[in-house]
Amino acid sequence: MRDRFLKNFFSLALCGGLATFPLTGCGPSSSSPGDSPQDSAGGGKTKTSVNDPAADKPLSIDSFGENPNLDRNDTAGGERFPRVEGMQPIAESPPMDGTEEPAAEQPPEWTAEELQELGIQKFESERLRLLADQVSENERGQYEALPSVLDAFFAWVEEEYPQFLDGAAGPAWQWTGYVMQEPALFRQADMLPEDIADLTHGKDQGRQFWIVEQPTDYYRRHLILHEATHCLMNERFHQWPVWYLEGMAELVACHHWNENGQASFAVTPGNEHTTGGFGRLALIRSETEAGRFQTLDDVMRLNFGNFYPHKTSYAWSWACCYFLSHHPLTAEPFHRLAGIRTNPEFDRTLEQILQQDRTRLNLDWAAFAGSLIPGFDFPRMLTTPPTGSESQGPWTLQVERSWQASPFQVKQGETFSVTASGQFSLASQPEPWTSEPWGISLDYSDGRPLGELQLAIVPEGNTPAHGKALTRTQPVGGKWQGKATDSGRLYFRINDRANNWANNAGEVKIEFQTGSAAAGSDAN
Repeated sequence: MRDRFLKNFFSLALCGGLATFPLTGCGPSSSSPGDSPQDSAGGGKTKTSVNDPAADKPLSIDSFGENPNLDRNDTAGGERFPRVEGMQPIAESPPMDGTEEPAAEQPPEWTAEELQELGIQKFESERLRLLADQVSENERGQYEALPSVLDAFFAWVEEEYPQFLDGAAGPAWQWTGYVMQEPALFRQADMLPEDIADLTHGKDQGRQFWIVEQPTDYYRRHLILHEATHCLMNERFHQWPVWYLEGMAELVACHHWNENGQASFAVTPGNEHTTGGFGRLALIRSETEAGRFQTLDDVMRLNFGNFYPHKTSYAWSWACCYFLSHHPLTAEPFHRLAGIRTNPEFDRTLEQILQQDRTRLNLDWAAFAGSLIPGFDFPRMLTTPPTGSESQGPWTLQVERSWQASPFQVKQGETFSVTASGQFSLASQPEPWTSEPWGISLDYSDGRPLGELQLAIVPEGNTPAHGKALTRTQPVGGKWQGKATDSGRLYFRINDRANNWANNAGEVKIEFQTGSAAAGSDAN
């Protein structure tokens, strides 16, 4: 077979050139990047073929991580179902008869000489065998490091998420991965299954994964780690919901790596990630600003029928898994969910986790997801709950954290006023700025002056209005009065970026009054 392939390979290369290696014949490839029925996890724009007319256009990287097309399996009737090795949609309730999924087809073996003739290079370690085409000399160092990154990742998973490795750990485990600039070449070499040959980002199957080459070194590693995680999670039967499958893969794939070989995983995304192609933060902010904020319940309602058509699904699922794995109420029990592979036990356990204090979790989720920025300070983003005091006297706001519950409550339609005073410092580097509740005009965040006092009315109870209240804020400054558009408790914060709270110092004194004062703007 190899001899026949190599003969056809060189015939096709002479006819059409390697850069546009066709699936059949000498004409252009019939695959379309716009249709990706088996695609998974994507994130970046792919490099164009050297014979593609679009190759002469400047490469834009503004929308890395935004997953423009993520359908796994379009059908004529409009329904979409996953093709994930070792699992089925939860709704189908497959029988639990104890049988194992059939072993995945083993990747073909090629000698070093044959791979060289194909223009494919191999990079290998204990845990990864990686095959890639068109690796330039400038990129070689990055590719040579990838196997060691996967070795470190496997060791990290053994320590942090041993549940994913149940039955898979040991010296025999090894991924086979493919990084493809020309997927048609891998298809002709029987390295890329026909049913996933049109992928535009990544796909896993058994212990193999395939990704289309990405424009940045970071996102290449990220996508490899994402698909490698799927291989581990799908090694044994499970009924995990899709938001958990994809959210956890995104969570652990967010990583730091340096050329000294040091790697860390499941990190908080910073500037290196967003410039490298991780677009989840910007997507969530833009969706929130457009009025399409998703509550925790909204995210957990994502399923195999509605997840993949929408480019925001990965972003919200990552945020959900990050939030639950870091929140002090949920971090430990959410981590244990990785060991629960069947329903209804998974859903029942998750509900128990959320019911510890669902009202607080929904409010903290809004404070978190509504303020995402690279390098965010998660603990300081969470709300400060009410103290129990209902005093109407002056109340003090701390400026080194986000939303804080005041003792003040209002009724819908009631006129109330807020007066604020005090000085505080912002942004200690390179030197602190002194601000008052009106904020400063030297810098702005979300279109408002840095340091400006803001309020939100948070209704009582676990309602949709409660869960989204902190995404609708009212500028206060030094003084404001108006009518309450809802009944609830007043929360306050100064306007600042979520990665800067720790650099602030000081407090604001807030006085509150109700009565028949002339109405100003409505409090939203």
